[in-house]
Amino acid sequence: MADPHRASSRARRSLFVLAWLLLAICLLEACATQSPPPAALPPAPEAQTPEPVDPAEAVVAAALDQLGRPYRYGGCDPATGFDCSGLVQYAYAQNGVELPRDTADLLRVGRAVGYTELAPADMVFFNVQESPKGLHVGLFVGGDEVLMVHSPKTGDTVRTVSIATSWWRKRFAGARRVLP
Repeated sequence: MADPHRASSRARRSLFVLAWLLLAICLLEACATQSPPPAALPPAPEAQTPEPVDPAEAVVAAALDQLGRPYRYGGCDPATGFDCSGLVQYAYAQNGVELPRDTADLLRVGRAVGYTELAPADMVFFNVQESPKGLHVGLFVGGDEVLMVHSPKTGDTVRTVSIATSWWRKRFAGARRVLP
């Protein structure tokens, strides 16, 4: 005859194993029918778009980058130097704008602006001698000092000067705006 205590212990063990199996089956079924929550995607990297550059500021910056370069008659290159129109032509060319090489031709480009309407990158013209070849050009920089950047004369270098002085004001021959 079988021991009732032993049979009861075996039944409890079987019941315990059966309970664990049922629990495991339920867990597996729950995992299989339930889709996992979507993983959070990392934020897309922000596009590194450059700050919009004001075309006039870029032209002025190209000219100011040449400060200290020597004056050279007929010069239009940083390696050898600039004359006045060569500096203006170079600064605009660095920003995709082609201009004529001669100062007199530059005076016909763009639209005329008055002294009180000057904006950065406007070409400013001065009669520095009593002849047609005495026309001088620079680029208006602006600021409180009313500056222009220019390549003045043999023996000098590209530099800035205030055109608010009486010497420059008396010789002002006009200004042209190339950029909108």
